[in-house]
Amino acid sequence: MTVLDIDHAPGGYVLIQSPYDEIIKSHYDAMPGFRWSKQDRAYVAPLEAARIVLATLKKARTAKFDQSLLKHPHAKYEAPRHKLDLTDLREYQKDGARFIVDTVSTYGSALLADDMGLGKSLQALRAARCLKPDARMLIVCPAVVTGHWIEQAQKWLGEPAVRLTAKSAEWDGIATVSYDTLRSIGKSKTPMPMAGLIVLDEIHYLSNSKSQRSAIVSHYVNTCRKTHSAPIIGTSGTPMNTRIRDLWHPLNVLFPGRFGTWWKFTERYCDGSYEEIKAIEKQVWRSDGSSNLDELNERLRAVMLRRERHAVGELPPRTRVTIPVDLPGAIVKQLQRAAASLHGEHGLSKLLGNVELWKLNATVELARDIIEQGGKVLIFTVRRDTARQLSETLKLPYVTGAVPAHKRKKILTDGALHCNGAVATMFSVPTGIDLYDFNTAIFVGLDYVPSTMLQAEARIHRIGQTLPVTVYFMIGLRTVDEVIRSTVVERLGYYERVLGDAAAAEMSADLSGSEEEIIKSIVQMVREMK
Repeated sequence: MTVLDIDHAPGGYVLIQSPYDEIIKSHYDAMPGFRWSKQDRAYVAPLEAARIVLATLKKARTAKFDQSLLKHPHAKYEAPRHKLDLTDLREYQKDGARFIVDTVSTYGSALLADDMGLGKSLQALRAARCLKPDARMLIVCPAVVTGHWIEQAQKWLGEPAVRLTAKSAEWDGIATVSYDTLRSIGKSKTPMPMAGLIVLDEIHYLSNSKSQRSAIVSHYVNTCRKTHSAPIIGTSGTPMNTRIRDLWHPLNVLFPGRFGTWWKFTERYCDGSYEEIKAIEKQVWRSDGSSNLDELNERLRAVMLRRERHAVGELPPRTRVTIPVDLPGAIVKQLQRAAASLHGEHGLSKLLGNVELWKLNATVELARDIIEQGGKVLIFTVRRDTARQLSETLKLPYVTGAVPAHKRKKILTDGALHCNGAVATMFSVPTGIDLYDFNTAIFVGLDYVPSTMLQAEARIHRIGQTLPVTVYFMIGLRTVDEVIRSTVVERLGYYERVLGDAAAAEMSADLSGSEEEIIKSIVQMVREMK
């Protein structure tokens, strides 16, 4: 039996010094983040991955080692938890703030992935000030919530915060900046101070590693990490959009190298492999699937905390209802012809928008009925002209992406107060806006990305909501809507759980499918209808 020598290394890694062992070698070859150190003559493994490896060895009874060595990771940041201000926080929020402090102290970063509406911003702010009380703090977030973070900093820390612009990038204390503004600053090479601590809100904005936004943000984060030992706190209610592979780059920004290269990650956890495309005589790397999800889930739990709204018992119940809508026969045939010749993501989004136009009468009838019964309804559309038409017909205020971000919440909350209703395009209120004055949502149009609709409905089903929430999805019969209903809408509950517990094992690559798979399903549906 082999005797292993285990020692801790900075940043939540362990050194496994061992003679040649087939089991360890197999993990080294397959598991992302595992590497060999010539200097130490040892395998370097992420702490949580080492536990998986050593559990395998223990089960196989091929090695002896001191398990107690795995319980005391090397602390990088000294942040006494007794200095953590937990005033006015709910119990689960206190646990979240403690998790951030402990995880950053071990790994240098942390990911808070609580379900939408549970107060991620206040947990992140309180933990951040415990970690580095006097550091210059930068909060990078979507443009629509820069004002929200300024309000939260004042409310929970009692500190003023400023909003950075491409022309004004200097600050002390706390600053917010949108992802797009930071990208503009990076492109212009405007000098920008290094932050001593960074919060990356809605970190799934960085899921595309090849985008200019991701490149500039990643460079700035890494520079701050190297020059100022800056802790990084990531937050997101939906850290992956539709596929497991969407997790890789956000994780790599927070924990560089910890989850291996993109190729290694997708091979291990996305069932990645080359596929021969005969038409072009070329091999293409496919990574739309999922594999080894139990292992990934265990590794994520070491660095990511996710609680669901129903689990913390803080929110009233939410009910999802699909409303079938009959469309004129001529219109159905027209939409089916369009679906039969569908190509690409843009074409799918356009087709969904076109179906939306023929559901307005049913939506108006439903909304009026809800308002007459005393309900307060927020109607979501995908098209701006649809939002305008519904606004004019129902005499309700509306917002679209054309309305300045800082004005949208007031317009909508005034609508809830005075009209018992309002209209918004789905992408105009994606994150960070509390709209719990409404207790009903109606989705006129649909989106094939689950997180888009989850983010929208979470505007009303969040902390502060006191009434049961009902969410209606208008489904155009015999149209593309029926495919979206079966592939996305009816699986939203599963999607919410994929990052949190053993349900992840149930969720394979068919979570909602790739764009290509959805389009194939639509075409097949059209053929079956003829």
